[in-house]
Amino acid sequence: MADEEVVAAVLSGNTPLYELLMRRYNQRIYRTVLGIIGRPEDAEDAVQHAWLEAWRNLGSFERRSSFPTWVTRIAVNSAFGRIRREGRAIELATPDRSRPESESTTPEVLAMSSQMREILEREILGLPRDYRIVLALRDVEGMSTAECAEALDVTEGVVRTRLHRARAMLRERLEKLGTCEMAALMAFAGHRCDRAVTSVLNAISSESKTR
Repeated sequence: MADEEVVAAVLSGNTPLYELLMRRYNQRIYRTVLGIIGRPEDAEDAVQHAWLEAWRNLGSFERRSSFPTWVTRIAVNSAFGRIRREGRAIELATPDRSRPESESTTPEVLAMSSQMREILEREILGLPRDYRIVLALRDVEGMSTAECAEALDVTEGVVRTRLHRARAMLRERLEKLGTCEMAALMAFAGHRCDRAVTSVLNAISSESKTR
């Protein structure tokens, strides 16, 4: 089903179909909020909050942009709102090594050196926020310049400038480490994706009963 068909079905009462949208775009939303917040443990909570906000506002989706761009914009607003509520920028945390490697299930991740992946992710998350979010959306997630600009509510020229600077900041480290498959970075799969989907669907079910 196309995204628009799924949205129409959910709005008509077929709430379980919302899972299809979450499964399709969970990784994009995770990379978006992680690029803003910088802490994986906080980003996972922010993913769930963004999907709940998107469900609550699903009726306002007017197809002026694609669904993934629309929901990415919601995720951006949600993540910045979280930072404002805390009253401070969330600092980069040390990598969480307590989670099993089995959560990273894509072939690209499994084939990549774990140590190299950790270094690259740490370097990306160590960039200033404006640069890391553009790098995450453009180079890691593969969004177009236009999509990225719409999601971040900036001009395409701003996206290009920030991306150029972000790449320059990483270039020296990347040259030392060698080539890496960018699409495998900042993954959100396996148990983490399942956990987020289950949590959001449970929250939606509870809210639906009170309406």
